[in-house]
Amino acid sequence: MRREPIVLDVGGTLFKTSRTTLLSVVGSCFDAISSGSWQPENDGTYFLDVDPTYFGRVLNHLRCEASLYAGLQPWETTEVDRLRTSLSLDSAGVTPTPSWDPPSCDAGLLVSSTQISTHSASKSMGFARTSRPFDQFCVRLIARGGGSYVALGFGAISDFGVRRVVIQYCMFATCIDVLRIKRAGSVTDKDIFPHNVDLLVTWHRQSHTLTITCEAAAVNFSKIFPESYGHELYPIVGLEPGSSSLGHCMYDWPIDAYLSIDARLVPTLGSVP
Repeated sequence: MRREPIVLDVGGTLFKTSRTTLLSVVGSCFDAISSGSWQPENDGTYFLDVDPTYFGRVLNHLRCEASLYAGLQPWETTEVDRLRTSLSLDSAGVTPTPSWDPPSCDAGLLVSSTQISTHSASKSMGFARTSRPFDQFCVRLIARGGGSYVALGFGAISDFGVRRVVIQYCMFATCIDVLRIKRAGSVTDKDIFPHNVDLLVTWHRQSHTLTITCEAAAVNFSKIFPESYGHELYPIVGLEPGSSSLGHCMYDWPIDAYLSIDARLVPTLGSVP
């Protein structure tokens, strides 16, 4: 196979990549380059009559399995999917978006298929798990009125009943809608899950490591856990609205603020080893 890079003219914007990257998905439109049925233009470029806005994101996914959807609004996700379809990249490894399992979710949580929420009337953290096991999921947190407490990670179904969940690997932090930390505050950046961005939560089985990342918000949390039994793991999210009095001491929001926190599952890539 020829090794020289390929230059794509995508709607007037040039992208240079390798043949290996373009041919990584069998059955895509780029197979025509390998077969010779798609010939380059006079300047050596291969022309694609599509909007280049999200092409770099798709190309980076083919190159290193980077997230297709992290940080995007729902309408932007639709545009990425439309681009993937036009390029015949539907086999690019995107898995179904997980959904919550209402019977196993704690009382006090408001549950829909992809969203859970709770508000300041709740006195303890409520946990929810998905209906199917995954090693990776993507979640967007929406905090209102200040700071709330969040747990992100994975759990296994209890041997004592399918509605009980054993929390095995989790990280706990605060989610804040607007950072207004006073100079005397003691909360540091590492204690905060950012608000209104897509957080990619991944369990790496080989290294027993939990990571929480978001390229858009420069988030990169990582924690190594001891080895344990190889149970199927279900995405777990815990939500607890923070105390208004505590928030008033550490952040600059009203003491009578109404606190609530939502967690919405969003599309993500397939599981990683």
